Amino acid sequence: MRRIEAITGEGALRRFQEDESKISRVAGAIQGSAQEVVEQVAKVLEEKKSLEHELQQLKTRLAQAEAGDLESQARDVKGVKVPGGSCFRFRPSPTAHDGR
Repeated sequence: MRRIEAITGEGALRRFQEDESKISRVAGAIQGSAQEVVEQVAKVLEEKKSLEHELQQLKTRLAQAEAGDLESQARDVKGVKVPGGSCFRFRPSPTAHDGR
């Protein structure tokens, strides 16, 4: 069984005004008109997706470049390649286990 609720009278008017206010705030945030909100939000989301993809590609290229740098800095010690540089460029998490 489903329950259906209706908003009528002043409640409906108040709800409509709240929705219109929200749409106007979104329109202002995306620098568009209320009539263009859906299209503008879709455009912003598509751009976000594109930028995230580009960021991932740049991170991959950076990691590959750093791996190439490490390989070029490797030294041969008794037939074993030993990295000559540091392979960690991040700080360990403060919550990481430190062996105590």
